[in-house]
Amino acid sequence: MDEVHSLLKDITNVTSEIETDFPELYRFLDENPITIPIDRHPQIDKKVLQDYLQSLKHLLKHHIQTHQNFMKRIISITQKDLIKKSVSNELKAQANKLPARIDLDRQITRSTTDFNEAQEEE
Repeated sequence: MDEVHSLLKDITNVTSEIETDFPELYRFLDENPITIPIDRHPQIDKKVLQDYLQSLKHLLKHHIQTHQNFMKRIISITQKDLIKKSVSNELKAQANKLPARIDLDRQITRSTTDFNEAQEEE
């Protein structure tokens, strides 16, 4: 009997952890086929509780692994996008400065030409 209580306590703890830390997973617990009995009056024994606890732990472990891999991919994609945007913005800024630089070079060339022509006229 103590084992059954221990199993029930463990099931409650895992279920509470899922409910608290992974609400997106918790809503699927009601749909878990292991929670839907086939018989009208099913016998719940130690073996059934152990199996259910293992299925909860497996579900949680799989979700955590999948979620971590997903988050790693999201972070990687986000970092790549930020780098691309940063480089793109820097190139745009340099490109925006380019016409001003060209105009400045033209003005300098004109001024130099005008100066040289004025010097030649003297």
